[in-house]
Amino acid sequence: MGGSVTIDGIAKAGQTLTANVTGITYTPDTTGNVSTYQWYRNGVAITNATGSSYTLTADDLGATITLTVTADGTHAVGSVTSLATAVVTKGDGPAAPSAPAAKSVTPTSITLQPVSGQEYSMDGGLTWQDSPTFNGLTPGTDHTFVTRVKATATQMASGVSLATTIRTSVGEPALEITEPASSNITVSKPVFKGTAAPGSQVTVNIADGITGTVTADTYGNWSYIPEVNLADGNYTVKVTATKDGKSSTVSKGLTVNTADQSSLTGLQLNSWNGTPIGLSPAFNGSTTKYTASVTNSVYSVTVSSLPLDPSAKIEVSVNNGPWQQVASGTTSGNLPLNVGTNTIVVKVTDAKGHVTEYTLTITRESSDSGDSDSSSGGSTTTPSTSTGSSSSGGSTTPSGSGIETSVNGKDDTFATGKESTSGDRKVTSVQVDLDKLNKALSQGNGQKLAIHSSKDGDMKVDGLTAGAVKQLADKGAGLEISNPLAIYPVPGGKMDLSAVSKQLGNAALGDIAVHIDIARSSDTLITNAKNKAAAEGYELLVTPVDLDMTFSHDGKMVRAGQLNGYAAKYIALPEGIDPNRITTGVIVNPDGSVFHVPTVVTKINSRYYALIKDLRSNGSYSVIWNPQDFDDVKSHWGKADVNNIAARLDLAGTGNNTFSPDRNVTRSEFSEIVVAGLGLKRQNAPQNKFPDVSDSDWYRRSVAIANEFDIVRGYEDGNFYGDRQITREQGMAMIARAYKLIETKAALSQEQTDALLAKYADAKKVSAWAREDIALMIEAEIVQGNGPQLLSPQSNMTRAEVTALIARLLKTTNLIDK
Repeated sequence: MGGSVTIDGIAKAGQTLTANVTGITYTPDTTGNVSTYQWYRNGVAITNATGSSYTLTADDLGATITLTVTADGTHAVGSVTSLATAVVTKGDGPAAPSAPAAKSVTPTSITLQPVSGQEYSMDGGLTWQDSPTFNGLTPGTDHTFVTRVKATATQMASGVSLATTIRTSVGEPALEITEPASSNITVSKPVFKGTAAPGSQVTVNIADGITGTVTADTYGNWSYIPEVNLADGNYTVKVTATKDGKSSTVSKGLTVNTADQSSLTGLQLNSWNGTPIGLSPAFNGSTTKYTASVTNSVYSVTVSSLPLDPSAKIEVSVNNGPWQQVASGTTSGNLPLNVGTNTIVVKVTDAKGHVTEYTLTITRESSDSGDSDSSSGGSTTTPSTSTGSSSSGGSTTPSGSGIETSVNGKDDTFATGKESTSGDRKVTSVQVDLDKLNKALSQGNGQKLAIHSSKDGDMKVDGLTAGAVKQLADKGAGLEISNPLAIYPVPGGKMDLSAVSKQLGNAALGDIAVHIDIARSSDTLITNAKNKAAAEGYELLVTPVDLDMTFSHDGKMVRAGQLNGYAAKYIALPEGIDPNRITTGVIVNPDGSVFHVPTVVTKINSRYYALIKDLRSNGSYSVIWNPQDFDDVKSHWGKADVNNIAARLDLAGTGNNTFSPDRNVTRSEFSEIVVAGLGLKRQNAPQNKFPDVSDSDWYRRSVAIANEFDIVRGYEDGNFYGDRQITREQGMAMIARAYKLIETKAALSQEQTDALLAKYADAKKVSAWAREDIALMIEAEIVQGNGPQLLSPQSNMTRAEVTALIARLLKTTNLIDK
């Protein structure tokens, strides 16, 4: 049996449509000496249908076609059932039946009329189904559905297949103007597009003397471009379609504005720590050249701008370096400054292609000694005796260094330091001596090096290179940078230094300068954080602290970005604080909002610290107090875990101080809880990959991040289905993936998996794909079953259960206090 039928047409989205398939020829496979053929329709012999093949007709739709083949007059060896109807159950249009047409429907789901004893497959796949529903069809693509009859000993020797191609269904597009999509036009010759009945004459009237007629194509699409430029102003476009003596008209209002909108309405220059820097003259959108002066301690700056045209493209370049694109209203990355004169250009390109460039000439003071170390991306900060003020509002005066350096706890002077003041800040500047550092590392592997400043204020470390950082990692050595604000262990073994080199033009690691900062956050961020804490009802216990590590070469500065494992950072807690009043450490965003990062309170010498572990190489950190006590968990088994995890801002209640612990959890809620619990939340989430998750969904960021780390996955049709409840085995498997993010070498053999599951009476109910993950959670003592010797893998997971799993995951891996 063979044949192929393609059914084309046009329809609107959401219609249920039926496609009748005829003209298919059935030819049976037979064995033996066949002498007689007779075809039957629903058990009744078909007149003159006695040949070795039969072609379906309209009369056969929905019928069962049976072929009786008699070999030697007695033995029946063939039987075939027809596929007569295909039903489109969901449209995904209007869309094109084939690119680039734009108006016919391609189904994303198709149901083939079920026939007893018949199996179905799609696009040559090896999987055959009794259930004839296929999801995930690609719009604009033909799909071939193949059927076969289940063979028995008395039927055919092999299956008989019918190939049917279903693309779209019937219908006709209405008259419509689809482009320009917006009513505001920024070009003088816009393209007008739309749909109409195929073959109709479409007349487009824009204004007196500006009109044209085109013909709609086979799929009903039409397009028109005026021959003359449209003057700026308001228009009412009328489109009339005529076919077979009938006509219809639609209208659309347009405003044409081709004026240059490439200017800025605002431009702000800031120091690397967020302190505003004044421009001369004061910014005015019509002025394109500005100057500013900064002290030597300002080694990089950022710019933020507001364009007149919100859709304008903004690019920034420093010292003729590569262009960096910056979103409207946001802040650029750090722009490194050389000692002396620097040129920053802000280029604005509006939607019409007009370009305006703003030039900022920034002069950075030299150090007192005039030394300039190009390997560190700029001069080191040396105290100045000058009492004159600069545009950053500060003077620089000398004092003692307060620097202590050690190797394995013993004094070893491999770095020197100097203290200065800049504005209202004290700054301790450290210079590492690479020769002495290398000498210390040559003494053996596993060396523990430390640079500590006992002075209050900010701390800046220069002199290291990416090559030195790699050497530290290769030798298993550690380097801690610390002052009274924080301890920053350099995460050398968890950074992709090759990626850093690529960002800097494939520079050699030894030529890439490393700069490390421990500093009080900018006044703006601190104010925002305090305001957000007051509004959200938690207490900010520590003034936010910036921990930063940057790499620079040839005037360009980058960061390592996300680490390949959790790294430690220590934030000093205020003297005399009750360590029991610490809820969690947080990462502080520029707007003052905070995200939980896994935190343990620890004591070093006589000082308490918040030991924070996360995947970031830099950020602004603080510590909060945010106790929770939900009314409806006071006597619940999950009380301690629910209140603990909620206090860390990892999950929300359900209103009126309730948590609803026994309510089933959805996939979207789970994503939010696990991403927040692991400290993965961030504002610049990756692009969402699921078509059923919109940008306005409250869980969009969490789902995108959880999918980025392979904690949650979509279904075969590409969707996420955030409102679906998750089963216990699904939840346990997702927790297992999160566990592997922390314990990267976690894995079990088949024998270990079977042994761990064997003690549970319902282990056979665990799906094959989830067995190893659940066994891994049992071994880690994160999963404890559901009652005596039961896993209940197919039961739905509750909010309390997922909270308990997250709490055990974080405690087991020592990311939070036990």
